[in-house]
Amino acid sequence: MASIYGTDPFYTYTYQDSSFNRADSCMKEYEIDKSSLMFYLKQNHPKFTQIVSMANYIGKFSDLQFRGTLFLPKEESIDEKDLQNFDINTSRKFIEYHLMSGFFPQSILMTSPYQQLQNYIRGQYITAGIYILQKTGKETLVLNNSSYVEKFDITTKNAFVHIIDKPLDVVSYL
Repeated sequence: MASIYGTDPFYTYTYQDSSFNRADSCMKEYEIDKSSLMFYLKQNHPKFTQIVSMANYIGKFSDLQFRGTLFLPKEESIDEKDLQNFDINTSRKFIEYHLMSGFFPQSILMTSPYQQLQNYIRGQYITAGIYILQKTGKETLVLNNSSYVEKFDITTKNAFVHIIDKPLDVVSYL
């Protein structure tokens, strides 16, 4: 049966239900597992947690089925003024540029002197090269010739986290 909207009484009847169209009906409260990436971020990185919240990725990072590797900038390197200018799209691009699909611990990342790492943004890569720090003589990775990994392999049930000294520059035309 085909009809034009408004001509068939069956399809145009509306129910008086106060639970529809409430402003808070879209808000979800996620139960965050203590072994998840989101729990780690909430406990240790409030600025990045704010970005995750703006991107609506709390559920994604709380899901134990998620598998990812995050290059997480240090808290003091994220500028408060930049956070005020973030919207949902900017937040998602920022996170996705620092995130790779799958588990990549230090042992895998250090297997090649130069590599291109595929992040979540299709067609964008993070270049990584092995670098020896002059202060300590320790090997680390330099990402995009601008940021280096300070701490490797913080492990949660659904992600590997590597702490970097500053955020990677996200290409503006994304």
